[in-house]
Amino acid sequence: MTCPGLMVVEFMPFDFSEMFGEFIIGARTMTDEKRQSFVIEMPDDPIWLDADRSRLVQILNNLASNASKYSAEESTITLEITTDADELTIEIRDNGIGISEDDLKQVFEPFFRSKSIATRQELGTGLGLSVVKSLVELHSGSIEITSELDRGTQVLLKIPRIIQPQ
Repeated sequence: MTCPGLMVVEFMPFDFSEMFGEFIIGARTMTDEKRQSFVIEMPDDPIWLDADRSRLVQILNNLASNASKYSAEESTITLEITTDADELTIEIRDNGIGISEDDLKQVFEPFFRSKSIATRQELGTGLGLSVVKSLVELHSGSIEITSELDRGTQVLLKIPRIIQPQ
């Protein structure tokens, strides 16, 4: 599926559980400097998806990077994976600086950067979450962000197309 002139997603069956394990190994490098840790909750059984594996890694990298970037040293980032009959849910929770109500309304807009001093201290273009949202929508999924200033942020991502392996 293509977003005109911008992004392509290529659907292929793959084991999300295996991909997620590989992602976590790589993601630990982004949290090492701040001595942060991941708490991972997910089913023991493999989760097969018909989706774009590399684009899902891109989505997870962006969301985990944001959670790490805006969280304190030695904090914990929780990644919870659940499934129902045909949908994968990924929830990412941090105890970081949070996002104001006004900023939450704009976080998916291209080039949006909060004017808060805490956010401005971190490098970024303001494109990450708009790209994530586009990629999620190209997968016919949904993304929702809730947050509270100085308490943290929760990202809820839903991706359909769970399949039974052949």
